Amino acid sequence: MRKNTLLLLILFSFLICCKTGEKSEIKPDVREEKTVPVDVLFQKVSSIDLPDLLYPFILATDDEFYVYGYSLNKKETSVKKFDNHLQLVFEKKFPWGQGPGDLGGGTFFSKSGDTFYAFDNIQQRINVFNKNLEFERFLTTKQVYQSPLLCADGKNFIAGIYNMVSDKLRHMAGAEIVAVTFPGLDKKLLHKFPMGLKVETKNGQKISYAGHYHQFDYFAREENVYILDMKEYILYRFHLDGTLIHSVRVNVEIVPVLDSKREQWIKEHYGEYQRSPVKFVFTDYVLPTSWMIPLGKGFAVIRRYGYSRQCNGMVEADYFNYNLEMLGKIKIPCFDRIFDLTLFVLPRVTAYSNGHLYLVSKEIDKDDNELYILEKWQVQE
Repeated sequence: MRKNTLLLLILFSFLICCKTGEKSEIKPDVREEKTVPVDVLFQKVSSIDLPDLLYPFILATDDEFYVYGYSLNKKETSVKKFDNHLQLVFEKKFPWGQGPGDLGGGTFFSKSGDTFYAFDNIQQRINVFNKNLEFERFLTTKQVYQSPLLCADGKNFIAGIYNMVSDKLRHMAGAEIVAVTFPGLDKKLLHKFPMGLKVETKNGQKISYAGHYHQFDYFAREENVYILDMKEYILYRFHLDGTLIHSVRVNVEIVPVLDSKREQWIKEHYGEYQRSPVKFVFTDYVLPTSWMIPLGKGFAVIRRYGYSRQCNGMVEADYFNYNLEMLGKIKIPCFDRIFDLTLFVLPRVTAYSNGHLYLVSKEIDKDDNELYILEKWQVQE
């Protein structure tokens, strides 16, 4: 009897080990890059200037469209609502402060049903507003939730959390993508990234290797969360419960950059007369991808071929369906920060809704001032 029991325990342990091993050995499918053009067409419908907003972001639902950002006085956050013709129909300003309904800057908005959520990174709290943007309550967070995307049911949101735990060299240790549930703010880890930022100190000066940035992007769609590892060009598809459904690695050629154009990169990120806090050294290659753009039948992964963040007209992107099948190449409109390599910026400057792509572009006038423009493009997939 004991012998049979022991055999059953050994068999049971073997099966558990096998199952665990299968789960731990899940590797992305490897696919070759497709260069065939895909018929996804973009036609510009209308555009308006945003003269009184700094660093505008976009918030879109199925039937409403908002743009928010810092006011020019830099002491408040302004939220604007537009109709389908980009006509302003509503605006509300939130002062910077610590009182009920005040915001601390660095705030990202999400909306679910008739409820707005303002994720205040500085105050480390989530302000809750009704459909008229009137303050109701706030929830205190213990970690900073960067650029969250609220799921449609209003019970969960997806966030990128920068892990503040430092390694022995006092560098940032990593970043996490999590699904967080209301009201207890319990989190379910979906994926964790190393920062991948190489920093050295030479002759008392810190040197950051820009080519070693390990960036990521993500978005939520229905019950799925899609994550892009920009450095390795790996796409992940998770369920909200944390289950990995599928992952794909795309084989692409490393893009050589013989002229790194350091001065141009510094100017584009820090301004004409500003200096970088550290000296940047560029590697002889660039990350193969930039941000993801969700559309109706699939999503685009913007391709990066240099260190410059500026672009004009249409740029190249890889087009995937939501089963992570790469269908080929498309051309997509340029938008602000489309090639941004700054580590802590997750630009929510695009949104898709009802067959239209909304985006924020930027122009520089003759006095070197930044002018932001809201554009509406019709999408045919």
